[in-house]
Amino acid sequence: MNKKIITLLFAMLIFFVAGGYLFSQYTSTPKTIRDYLGKPEYMTIDLDKPLGTQTSIVEIGERTFEIPAVYIQTNLGGKRKQDGVNLLYVYPDFTSRADFENKQEYEKANNEKRFGHMLIHIPVEDFTLGQSFEAVRASVNEIEEKELFNSLKREIWYRTKKGEIKPYYDVYVYKNSDGQVVDYINCSPEEKEGVKHLGCSHKFVDKNILYSIYYNKEKFLSSWREHKEKAIAFIDSFEIKTSQ
Repeated sequence: MNKKIITLLFAMLIFFVAGGYLFSQYTSTPKTIRDYLGKPEYMTIDLDKPLGTQTSIVEIGERTFEIPAVYIQTNLGGKRKQDGVNLLYVYPDFTSRADFENKQEYEKANNEKRFGHMLIHIPVEDFTLGQSFEAVRASVNEIEEKELFNSLKREIWYRTKKGEIKPYYDVYVYKNSDGQVVDYINCSPEEKEGVKHLGCSHKFVDKNILYSIYYNKEKFLSSWREHKEKAIAFIDSFEIKTSQ
């Protein structure tokens, strides 16, 4: 398999396993995972000090960001240069988990499935989002086309498991006028075994950063454009502009 495809698929695997786990366990991480990934930056914050002053400077590709540590789910290892960073926030306004006034507000947001997270990282060189989409699409056993959903082309992907064909992903794609994939969203299908909370991973590229943002399917998929725009504005707000 092409080395670039392997690299991208490995990054996707880390995002779904580590990121998905962290999404369901906001304040704690098992020792085995913590030992492997390191203590996330948000665990270093001092709640008695202004959160806005507790930041980490991160370089991803050619862009530099100063991000409040309260958002950062990644252990940065004291390094500025990173291939990617995982962030956790609260919908709809991308506030932090420390912005709740009390435990009841926190639990209310949790019950309303308003916690989301994103992985921002360097795109794989010479490997487009469309190629990523086609690489995964080629690996499934059956594809069922559905009606358009909010300007998104929809397909149900199936894979064979123990001799039975079963739903694998509920997929949504938006292409530009040139036929290039601009937004690639894969969601857990309702029929998939073992799925308690239907979530979506929404991938797109903006200003040389590949975004993978995660949100609850039922509550937020219909507003996919809005959440994309907010995610971009959220990250842009942390960028350190360098002089020419």
